[in-house]
Amino acid sequence: AKRATTLADRLDVDFALINKGRTRGSAPGAEGRMEILVGDVRNKVAILIDDMCDTGETIKLATNALMEGGARSVYAVVSHGKLTFLSLVFFFSFSLNL
Repeated sequence: AKRATTLADRLDVDFALINKGRTRGSAPGAEGRMEILVGDVRNKVAILIDDMCDTGETIKLATNALMEGGARSVYAVVSHGKLTFLSLVFFFSFSLNL
């Protein structure tokens, strides 16, 4: 969170923090959920920054949480994408701007 707040301060933009939790424990296949812990995303363009993306499930959960929180649109930046064709198809199935 410290890096994100530093970046937000340098860019003079607002900051929101999202937390990922599991609704059925931490076992593989457990349902994930996201909640906005800090910040107001209503009517704002949200930019997700993630270090690793394989299946895209975390980005989907975060995108859904941001859209439910009132974000106007969501973009994602991933530094290490292990994207397969199926994960790319998955990205087009929800409200994420690529």
